[in-house]
Formats: sequence, C-alpha cells, structure tokens
Amino acid sequence: IRLNIAYITQKRIYYNNFKKLVNKEIFVIIDSVVNNIAYGRSEFLSPVIDPFIIINSPDLKPGEFYKIKITKIKDYNLIGEIQWN
Repeated sequence: IRLNIAYITQKRIYYNNFKKLVNKEIFVIIDSVVNNIAYGRSEFLSPVIDPFIIINSPDLKPGEFYKIKITKIKDYNLIGEIQWN
C-alpha cells in the first residue's frame, strides 16, 4: 500500500510540474530515435532520472536540438510535436 501511495504521489507531482508546459514550445535535444519515435529532453530534464519528451517523427536526429510544442502529458512523459517554423 505504501508503494502505491508513493507512486500516486510522485505521478501527481510530475503532472503538476509539467502541466504548465502543455501548449508551450521548448527546445529539446534528441537522445534517440526508435521505430520513428524520437525521445528527447529539455535543459531542465536529466537524461537518466527524468521522463522523456516523446515526438512521433522519423526526421529527427540524435544530438540535434529542435523546437517542440508540448501537446500533452502521458504517464511520466511529455508528448510533443515538431515545430518546423
């Protein structure tokens, strides 16, 4: 029961911290691309500890920065779309 309480509390903290990013554009560095899904992070996310920013785009390259619009929060991750302009 305590583990479930900790899990729910942590998820609520992530959600409350990240909900202010929804509909915002941020710069993201791409860490990897697997099956046309890019996984990246912004300057405020640690590469091992924090969640990913997930972008459905085959055209992104690891190590490159892109402007991404955050569209929603899913579990512990942020979902975004590439902004080419």
